Amino acid sequence: MDDILEFGAGVLIDGHAHPLVDEEAVGESEFAFSFSESDDGEILGRHMGTSVTLLAAVRHFARRLGVDPEPSALVEYRNRVGLKAYVRALLGPEGVGCILLDTGYPKNGLRLAKCEDVLGVCCKEVVRVEGIAESLLPRSRTADELIAGVGEALRQVDTGQVVALKTIAAYRCGLDLSAPTTGQVREAFDEERKRYESGGSVRLTRGPLISAVVLAALEVAREMRLPLQIHTGFGDRDLDLRSANATLLRPIFASARYRDVRFVLLHANYPFVREAALLAALYPNVYVDLSLAIPLTAHGGRRVVSALLEQAPYSKIMYGSDASVRPELFAWGAAVGKAAVASTLRELVGQGWLTREKAADCARRILAGNAAEVYGIEVPR
Repeated sequence: MDDILEFGAGVLIDGHAHPLVDEEAVGESEFAFSFSESDDGEILGRHMGTSVTLLAAVRHFARRLGVDPEPSALVEYRNRVGLKAYVRALLGPEGVGCILLDTGYPKNGLRLAKCEDVLGVCCKEVVRVEGIAESLLPRSRTADELIAGVGEALRQVDTGQVVALKTIAAYRCGLDLSAPTTGQVREAFDEERKRYESGGSVRLTRGPLISAVVLAALEVAREMRLPLQIHTGFGDRDLDLRSANATLLRPIFASARYRDVRFVLLHANYPFVREAALLAALYPNVYVDLSLAIPLTAHGGRRVVSALLEQAPYSKIMYGSDASVRPELFAWGAAVGKAAVASTLRELVGQGWLTREKAADCARRILAGNAAEVYGIEVPR
């Protein structure tokens, strides 16, 4: 995996990740958590030791750090040298030049400037629209006031630092975001307020209200020309995969009203990868991000890239890691992302589908160029 063809060389823009958490020390279960979407103790403690992804990552990092290829050795190294030195040792050689961070998770994540300091990489912010709505719910008296407040708050973001908006509607209500009636939105708001006032957590779960929030965010995205990242496909245990397929969003993609909004399908809509490719091929403003699908599908990462290229123009595909909390996935995602792109392009060149020149252009675009264009950031050198 270290022998990456020149197609995969060069700087990367990580188009989707989350802030780190500053932990003094971690254990092996925390290390394993970086490579799994499960938070189940039995999965992490008993079964992750047989994960192909984890086993390969451990060997990769062990070679880089000069330690035994065991999670315990990596954990000992990290706890001995500290977070910053550990991050720099893992991430530095991978050529990541910029990372886009969804600051809506984790709640105790480092601030953007601190993430830049620890990672040693330029960081830009992605604002989670549900987080904005949840922060406004306790002081909103009506649904109309909440929706208006979401729009106002999003219009005030610092566009020098914020490069995109994001929705996690797939987790909360699914991606069928058909426009709800005023009555449905108000009823959903009243239910959310009642739950909050009775001591419940502030967490939007009612579909009509979430749809209204996302549609309000779409108006802001259209006005301010901010891309909208959308969680699609697989995720944590609380996600219903059946309702997370990006094809449910086709009415929005097809709407003339939102033609100027750039939609980014996070996680390649995995396992519905070919559906994502088709959407990107059909709609000029739909793009596909590889995050999570690349680092967590092990040897399947190449097949994800290959499946996307069956339909999607390579100007529509972008690298991302979806790393969060701990640093391993930032580095592992970059390593296997470059390898997956290189392996796929090597095959396409060998079969005569692409010239070497076009393959090199494809690699540059997927790994950095497309993200620079979509998010309006400079390709780092």
